[in-house]
Amino acid sequence: QCSYNCSHNGLCVAGFCNCYDNFQGQFCETEVANQEVMIITFVVVSAVCLLGLALLLGLYLYSSRHKRDNRNAPRKSGAPLAVMFTDIEMSTSLWAEHPGAMADALQLHHNEIRSLIKKHMCYEVKTIGDSFMCAAHTPEQALAFSVDLQRQFYACEWGTAIDDVYREKELEDSDDARPYWP
Repeated sequence: QCSYNCSHNGLCVAGFCNCYDNFQGQFCETEVANQEVMIITFVVVSAVCLLGLALLLGLYLYSSRHKRDNRNAPRKSGAPLAVMFTDIEMSTSLWAEHPGAMADALQLHHNEIRSLIKKHMCYEVKTIGDSFMCAAHTPEQALAFSVDLQRQFYACEWGTAIDDVYREKELEDSDDARPYWP
């Protein structure tokens, strides 16, 4: 029952019911109001659940994208292995002089190294900035990876600013005025 008197076809908000004048006095339809509350509750709870599922899916996809592939990690205790380190020469000055070009170059650098890690079945131990620590099962595997990596880097288009910096360094370091051949 509504605890308030309702005007003709008015809404009894405090009692959560609609009151109607049926010409025999007032009565309240609490059932209609309860259905509305249940529908609103269902919609809100469903929206929160869907949002939570979307968030969980996003976190899963983000975390699985950054997981390291451990299938090629050396596992045999006492078995020989080769460890390789990479570093971009003069990266600090390149970041200072050409931050935009360096960000693109670093992404390309990482993509090239990671593609060759997979190709040569090596293992990415860790990455810090522009440096990689990689492991291989044999010295021959490490050598093949390293030679391929140098060839890939030589063939890459790093951008004119980056290439110009290395060209200038090579010219400065050379004893004579030979043309630059990286």
